[in-house]
Amino acid sequence: LLARGGVWTGDYLYRQAGGGPAGSHVIKAAPGAGPLPVLTGQLQIGVEATPIDGLMLKDIEFHGPGPKVAGSGQNLRLRRLVVSGGTQGIIVQADGSLFWSGVTIHLCRIMDLSNTGGDHVQGIYCARVHTLRITENVVDRAVFPKDIFCHHIYIQNGCTGVTVKGNILTRSSSHALQARTGGHLWNNLILDCPIGILAGGGTEPESDGVTVNMHDNVVLGGGNINDDAALPRGWAYYLENVARGVVSKNLSINGAGGDQRGLTKDCSADNGFGAEVGVLNTTGQNFHINHGTVHTDAGASTGTTVSLSTAPITIGDFNYNHLGLSWDAIRAGQVNAATVIAQIQMLAGLLTPPKTEFWDNYLI
Repeated sequence: LLARGGVWTGDYLYRQAGGGPAGSHVIKAAPGAGPLPVLTGQLQIGVEATPIDGLMLKDIEFHGPGPKVAGSGQNLRLRRLVVSGGTQGIIVQADGSLFWSGVTIHLCRIMDLSNTGGDHVQGIYCARVHTLRITENVVDRAVFPKDIFCHHIYIQNGCTGVTVKGNILTRSSSHALQARTGGHLWNNLILDCPIGILAGGGTEPESDGVTVNMHDNVVLGGGNINDDAALPRGWAYYLENVARGVVSKNLSINGAGGDQRGLTKDCSADNGFGAEVGVLNTTGQNFHINHGTVHTDAGASTGTTVSLSTAPITIGDFNYNHLGLSWDAIRAGQVNAATVIAQIQMLAGLLTPPKTEFWDNYLI
């Protein structure tokens, strides 16, 4: 247990001796009220020779780099961590040819990281992970100064069993969510990000393509990389190297940036890093409000009918005021993505309010 209000300086290495059931190894804040304990140095979890089983890291604030998970192991839970003002977010990257399995990153908040050290800073970065769940986190303005290589959530080729659900991703450097391995991507709220969601692609593209189940996400706004007209973006949803998928009930709203696309289907046979299958067997109807451009690159698209249509109700000046949102509330973890997405779907005519009193209580 770490005392609330305490500050720990220096670097630490956690190396678990032996295994144990889930929950048997916990590093967390002491019970009670008061500020979270603060770590200002690097906390590394795991080394190659010692696999870890059943570790939970909970209720800790990081003012230096966020936790770096290396080595290998299983049943890792990172819960209610706050990373702010440091030089890196949360990293889970198994060593060499090893893997982590059963990793959950839940209810964490990552904000205001410094991108001045020469490394490409990521909010959450995962590589060589099997069964990965990233749920209900907030990543806001994670990297500054911005660049094209820094992303809010970055899932590397080779991960499997990926679920990304209920996250709020705002004011990113480049991608809000780069899910190179595809997976189940749903109920994510994305605000003012140059690129919303990439599913597939990458520098080591999966040879057989990826499977994508992407639904009920909202991308609102957009922009160029680092507000630079020479790096035009404004892409809401981008599909690449997809073997099969259902992409449905996603909304793109009020696109911004120099290359606005509500939906991109990159059907290329090669992305410059390796062969790809195109965008195959992908179906579903999606909607937009003032962000309706569909861009398709030539290539294989057999069985793909995924579409982008105008929402039943188009609100010309749709903005955060319709939702009662504030940046302070988002950053404090007081906003629920699923609730806001349901509000937006109702306002766009895609969901019927279950009861009239909802409208009296829809502010968060």
